[in-house]
Amino acid sequence: MEEQTKYDEIRVKLGSRLRKTGRHPFLFVGSGIPMRYAELPNWESLLRGICARISDNPFALERYDNEVSGTGKFERYPAIATLMEKDFNRTALADPSFEGFRNEHFDQLKAGTSAFKLFIARYLDTYEPTLLHEELSVLRAASNKISGVITTNYDRFIEGLFPGFKTYAGQSELLLSDIYEVGEIYKIHGSVDNPDSIVITSSDYDSFNTRKAYLVAKILTVFVEYPIVFMGYSMNDKNILNILESLAECLGPEGLGKLRDRMIFVQHGSDVGITYTRQSFGSEASIEMTTITSDDFTPIYQAIAKSETLYPPRLMRTLKKKIFQMDLSTHGTVTTRGFDGISSLPEDAKIIIGIGADTTSKGSPVKANDIYLDAVFDNMNLNPRLVVEQYLPDLLKHNTGGLPIFKYLEVYEGELYDKVSEFAKNHTAIDSYLNSAYRSQKKSFRKQLDVKTVSAIIEMERTSENKPDSLYRKLCFLEIEEYDIDSLETLLKTDIGNNPRIFNDCPEIKRLIRIYDFLKHGSAPDTVTTSANT
Repeated sequence: MEEQTKYDEIRVKLGSRLRKTGRHPFLFVGSGIPMRYAELPNWESLLRGICARISDNPFALERYDNEVSGTGKFERYPAIATLMEKDFNRTALADPSFEGFRNEHFDQLKAGTSAFKLFIARYLDTYEPTLLHEELSVLRAASNKISGVITTNYDRFIEGLFPGFKTYAGQSELLLSDIYEVGEIYKIHGSVDNPDSIVITSSDYDSFNTRKAYLVAKILTVFVEYPIVFMGYSMNDKNILNILESLAECLGPEGLGKLRDRMIFVQHGSDVGITYTRQSFGSEASIEMTTITSDDFTPIYQAIAKSETLYPPRLMRTLKKKIFQMDLSTHGTVTTRGFDGISSLPEDAKIIIGIGADTTSKGSPVKANDIYLDAVFDNMNLNPRLVVEQYLPDLLKHNTGGLPIFKYLEVYEGELYDKVSEFAKNHTAIDSYLNSAYRSQKKSFRKQLDVKTVSAIIEMERTSENKPDSLYRKLCFLEIEEYDIDSLETLLKTDIGNNPRIFNDCPEIKRLIRIYDFLKHGSAPDTVTTSANT
């Protein structure tokens, strides 16, 4: 009963402090959270797992550790990762056991992306939440009471929890984007969605620290105006300490004193309770914050869920992004005014806040997988103009293999520029979708076929013990006149419908979808057969 009283105390006191701020909290999430619910690796486990892939030596990580200097993991691990990246890249680019990996990431490797970081992205993309489902469901249910998330994690765990939030991956994207501090995720150390953005080696951290002051300035409003709940970090985490020290230098003693109830540090432990602790830095600055210790995070999530506001964060992000000010005169016009500029308007200004479809900007974020699904099922109802002019230029930067774009180009009436134009011009034949490794395999595979049709290859592969990726790869080896669009469409719809994770499990299907899109929307119609005329 006494322990239950302590949990109640956490829920009541935390709820009271959140209500006093008048804001929904930001979560600052470390590796301990995905470890807690999905058994994702921490920093050491990640490095050890990579070692196991390239070495049979169970002491490989310790061997690297002996070769670096520095004290503590925050100095040693980046140095270890630097050495490991060189060895991993050397192995991954030459060893026969990595042939499948090289084929899968051929274009990215050719573009200069580190094999080490590509492997990290794939390694972390295989985890799903399997633990403490009831506790996690309370956090998921509280998503409408969370303003946003800042994290140093690379994985997609947070995006899975809060699918409606807009994600900014990496320091560069965050610094160069307009942020609204509502319904957003800031992945400051990069993301598996963009392996180049991952911060893990010494040079990565040097680059990150060089621009750290700009990052702190960018998100300073978050720390000053919102309650921040730190979760999944230790009190000694250098990533957190560096940011807090920069914050202390910006705010000064008076400003820091106001953060006492806004900065909330959650740590796992059996000594359940809520108290204040002070964190000092090398300089004379220090920050006092609320510290919660608990082995059950349910009362913390319940306190967040009970915080009150008129609108959920996702809607508030939309409101903040577009506020319409209307001049109700005979020459009335509608202009866009940032939410933060409301206080600067004249007292007699007439304002209309419009909530509805945004016809001027991107609208809801569209991801690469959405484009692939729409190419097959044609059910996303995306505006072709927005896709071609807004989504594709950005998505093509991070998807070097390309995307199924011809569905939208077929009905688009404007001019094409940059990445979209370049991709369309360079993909006018089936072989343009194959990398050099696949083009060399194509000739030998075709010699093995008596009948070169979609249905024949499906029948041959389905009766073998080959993995699905083998089927999708071999279907890419047909010539344009040998494809049956209807059979190909049926295969894609069936396989995607049967496996929601197919883009992760069988990445070769994406190449086949790009070819399907080209055949259906980008090639001359009389060169491709359908079931009706075969």
